[in-house]
Amino acid sequence: MEKKNITGELRAALLQKSPAFAGLSVQETIQIVKLSGAKDGLYGKGEYVLREGDRIFGFGIILEGMVQSSRLEGNNRVIFRNHHTGDLLADDLVFGGIAVSVCDFTAMKDTWIVWIEIPHSMEVLARRCVNHNKLLHNLIRIMAKRNLTLIERTQVLTRRTMREKLLCYLEQEADRQGKRSFTVPFARDELADYLGVDRSALSRTISALKKEGVIDCQGRKFSI
Repeated sequence: MEKKNITGELRAALLQKSPAFAGLSVQETIQIVKLSGAKDGLYGKGEYVLREGDRIFGFGIILEGMVQSSRLEGNNRVIFRNHHTGDLLADDLVFGGIAVSVCDFTAMKDTWIVWIEIPHSMEVLARRCVNHNKLLHNLIRIMAKRNLTLIERTQVLTRRTMREKLLCYLEQEADRQGKRSFTVPFARDELADYLGVDRSALSRTISALKKEGVIDCQGRKFSI
């Protein structure tokens, strides 16, 4: 990724798009970033942001781009999720006291991430920043919502057949987007990895469901 002309104001303006900084002004955000010793990371498409086993010193906030978290299980790569602008990275690991990454984080396009060191930054902010509690409140809310996402993922993976896994996932996505016709965030091979199934078998299942009139599908677009 090309080096950016990064200013405190630009960084703060982008950070405010993240739910982690909800309710905080630009100046309050600049103060938090300054006291926490935040650092910028720029990553090109396909570059590893973190690899499984890498030591973790803080959590990241994506200012631009997209990151995919995944893990290699035998010969198969299991995709956990896509992280978009405003999303946090590795915060659950950091606050859980886990010192190394348990999966790979890969930039899916040119990506700009701000890294905030933990626990040093939290200790400094608690002593010197009146906005510390706002940030912590936001982080707790984010992790609570992510826990609900993990419950949904478990509901998909515990289905016995591929057909059941796919339909469960599509129903969740329809509810998430609030409509019965929607675009999934995964290409076909990525969707197979997310569901933990074979790509060819997934394509056959999708074709069978289309013939039965259960779903309609064009590329990433589904109707149920």
